[in-house]
Amino acid sequence: SKRLQMQITELKEENKKDVVVKIRERQIENEVVATLRTEALEQFATQKKSGVFAKLFRSAQVELEKERFINQYLAKNLSDRLQKALTEYHEAL
Repeated sequence: SKRLQMQITELKEENKKDVVVKIRERQIENEVVATLRTEALEQFATQKKSGVFAKLFRSAQVELEKERFINQYLAKNLSDRLQKALTEYHEAL
């Protein structure tokens, strides 16, 4: 009975650690996505030239174009960056 109780306690501890790891992985994913969005916006602004970009940025068409650009940038870069960040996290555990 005492052995069984110890096993239950160990399982609970493992579950807590798993939850903590999953939360941290999600945080890392959110950080990577935020960084990539910022990079995409910077590239988009550079491509559109800052003066013209500032005037046109308010229009719906440019807003849609900007979102498409960001989504393409995320699709292109997210997997590799996320894999790298999660690998670094797990190696540090």
